[in-house]
Amino acid sequence: MSHPLKARFAHYLRSINWSDYLLSISRLISVSQKLLTKFCKSRLAVFVSGTTGLNDQHRKRMAETAREIPVLWASNFSLGVAVLNDLVRRAAKILETWGVDIIETHHVHKKDAPSGTALSLGQSVEQGAGQVPHYVSHREGEVIGDHTVKFTGPGEFIELRHNALDRDIFVRGALEAACRLREKSPGLYQFAELIL
Repeated sequence: MSHPLKARFAHYLRSINWSDYLLSISRLISVSQKLLTKFCKSRLAVFVSGTTGLNDQHRKRMAETAREIPVLWASNFSLGVAVLNDLVRRAAKILETWGVDIIETHHVHKKDAPSGTALSLGQSVEQGAGQVPHYVSHREGEVIGDHTVKFTGPGEFIELRHNALDRDIFVRGALEAACRLREKSPGLYQFAELIL
């Protein structure tokens, strides 16, 4: 079977025993999330989730699952966004008195605003500077995902930016993280600690 995704990700498709992995990148449906974690626990499969809209109960269930199997939840599976989060955390610590805006743009079909990635960038700001950033969300055309973190001080500003040009970056990152997660003991992991 000749499929464009199969050709682009042949390395991962050859190296992964798919009965050992579950990747869930979808909008949250509480019942299915519960079934997915139950499935993983029964097979001792690693669980990689990019599901958005998690509440405290879902996070608690994920943490409970992580006691038995390796679990990764990420708002974004892009290597560039992982690096951006690290840069934002470090810049926020240095520029702790500056104002911070997170501006994100996505396609018109995206339901959540601000995006999960914008919220994760906001957590990086809070970890670095202890302040909550201001969020601006735009929905236009078929934009895959653009994120800008703007630090504004007296008479100057700095912008850190990431633009997703192809959705393949998320597939590649999720597959790479899944491969690395398989080598880990049970626990709840962050994308950056597996990739960077």
